[in-house]
Amino acid sequence: MNNTNTSVNHTPTFIDEGRAQLSLAWYVYLHELRRLFSYRADFWMSFVGNLAANLVVAFALFTALFAEQALPTIAGFDKEAMLVYYLVAPLVENMTRLSARNGSVAHEIYRGSLTRYLVYPTSYFMYRTSQVLASLTLSILQFLAVFLAYMAFFANTPLTFAVIPSLGLGIMACLGATLLNLALVSLIEMVAFWAEQVWTLSVMLMFAARLLGGMMLPLSFFSQEAQSLLKILPFSYLISFPTLSILGRVNLSEWLHSMLILTIWLGVASFIARHIWRRGLEQYSGAGQ
Repeated sequence: MNNTNTSVNHTPTFIDEGRAQLSLAWYVYLHELRRLFSYRADFWMSFVGNLAANLVVAFALFTALFAEQALPTIAGFDKEAMLVYYLVAPLVENMTRLSARNGSVAHEIYRGSLTRYLVYPTSYFMYRTSQVLASLTLSILQFLAVFLAYMAFFANTPLTFAVIPSLGLGIMACLGATLLNLALVSLIEMVAFWAEQVWTLSVMLMFAARLLGGMMLPLSFFSQEAQSLLKILPFSYLISFPTLSILGRVNLSEWLHSMLILTIWLGVASFIARHIWRRGLEQYSGAGQ
């Protein structure tokens, strides 16, 4: 009797490929978390220093402003609400601008080190997004520690469960803003495929995000016409929208509408970035490696 051995060749399916990509993304995420914890002293000192500097400037500025104007509120904020805004806004920016501190597409292109990512069994942006999400996790912990400490010890309103919905909506908005900022920064930096220097463009994007995104001033200080225009542009969704969501100044319908606009901008920026990436790789030579 002849025994016939039959072997079944398992062809990887789309689901298998998706699981493999998620597994790799999870590995990169955990690896980045371990790396960040290895330098936790520098991580926290930089965070506390930047936060303290912003609060000192905001306190001096708005103490003088409210004393000069002798008004109970300015642009919809009383003095305490204004200071809380300048407590939360830097924390939000610390979360949403993580892509600017987790490597640079332009530097990878100039050094030629982008080549190593091209041979990885995943896309460069999947790898980079996993790194950014790991940093976002720690930034959320930093935010919660500072915000809850303020609510418990310094706020006139006692800490209650009523703040949890606002925190949840705000953190989800921060996640969307982080991904949008990553797409916008990558879009700008991929100009490095053709230009020798993109630093100026990156600085312009950062300045626009801080001025038109609500970091320097709450957007309610702008005229109504300007506010209407800013609601169309992507910058207000990087800082102002998450900050106001955390502070409970955005109701659910406004939050959903803003998240829809944010998602549209994320889709548009990602689509353009993907197209530029493909065209740019045709120009990339990997010089320096």
